[in-house]
Amino acid sequence: MLALVLACAAAWTPGSDVYAQATEDELVEADEVPDEASAPDASIAPRDEDSAEDGTVTDEAMLPEETEVAETPDPWRDFYPPPDPSFDWIKIVSGEWLKGEIKSLYNFKFEFESDELDTLTFDWDDVLTIRSAGPQAVRYVDLEQSDAPLIAFGNLVMIEGVAVVGTGPGATSIRRNQIISIAKGTQKERDFWSGEITIGANVRSGNSDLADAAIFLMAQRRKAENRFYADYRANFSEAEGVETSNNHRINTYFDSFKTRRWYWRIIFAEYFRDRFQNVNNQVTFGTGVGYDIIRTAKTEWDVSFGIGALYKEAVSVEAGEDAGNTSPAITFGTLYDVEINKWLDYYLKYTARIVDEENGQYIHNLVTTLSSDITGALDLDLTIVWDRTEKPQPVESGAVPQQDDFRFTVGISYEF
Repeated sequence: MLALVLACAAAWTPGSDVYAQATEDELVEADEVPDEASAPDASIAPRDEDSAEDGTVTDEAMLPEETEVAETPDPWRDFYPPPDPSFDWIKIVSGEWLKGEIKSLYNFKFEFESDELDTLTFDWDDVLTIRSAGPQAVRYVDLEQSDAPLIAFGNLVMIEGVAVVGTGPGATSIRRNQIISIAKGTQKERDFWSGEITIGANVRSGNSDLADAAIFLMAQRRKAENRFYADYRANFSEAEGVETSNNHRINTYFDSFKTRRWYWRIIFAEYFRDRFQNVNNQVTFGTGVGYDIIRTAKTEWDVSFGIGALYKEAVSVEAGEDAGNTSPAITFGTLYDVEINKWLDYYLKYTARIVDEENGQYIHNLVTTLSSDITGALDLDLTIVWDRTEKPQPVESGAVPQQDDFRFTVGISYEF
């Protein structure tokens, strides 16, 4: 009996396998049926669209809802200067307003003078708004009215590509791309003029003495319907006290615009002197026409054709020859001017003339310049000049001057 009691007590020991199995079964049942107090509240469970597949809440669900932010208006967008009877106003592409005086629009270059910033030049495309204080002469083309350019006179206002000239019932509305030029509508003569001065020099002393000088002067008068141009170019050279170069050339012409591209060169004239080429005096004059092949804000290319006469007087001639001769002259010319970038320009001007053999048969003149901005109105100019006479006239001794004459100059130019 005692043995039977001891055996039953051993079977119910807590560390036995039977007890362990019963304990594990109870734990499993407790996991499967959790206590209601510890269960999560279904009312705060995450929404399906904000929950991941494993039931966790995503970052988006924790973010606050987006709110629309009201756009702050730009106070400068609709800014417009108040009425000003003393100064012209312009707005450029950067959004800046400038106060000063409109000088001109010519060849897609708009000149504006400011008291503080001096004379400024803008590409026509960079000027967005204009309001003038006084009358302007606006030259424009309207093929519906006339093949020839028209001129409107009055106060100028241009906004968003449309210009209005004048006020009241007589005002003229013009699209921006119809405008050819703008000039002062007042009678102040100085407003029509501009010019350039270029001076170059080279002096050397020591084993050899050398002195070179070059000068270039240019002036032009520009109005809406015509233009006047004149320039003077001279070169002087001396080596060991002996003159080796001395030449002068004056060019002038007067143009009247007939259409947007065609112009009548009412008169042109040229004076040339170079004793080393056996030319004591040479005068050419005539009339002709011209045509603009390209005329944009950065590039100008035109050609011209003219007929006239040439008179040439030689320094010396062979025995029995006349020192002076007059010949009919046919003239062809072209001008190419391009703005390579903001600080570098290239210029080329070429003229050819056909005359009789006594005056040289074919006469060529070419000027090409590379101009680089230094500061303000000052530029550094590198210029090559080429003159050629197909049949130079022999001097008294029978010697024949060379056909070609080249000159290279470095100069500082000032525009005004």
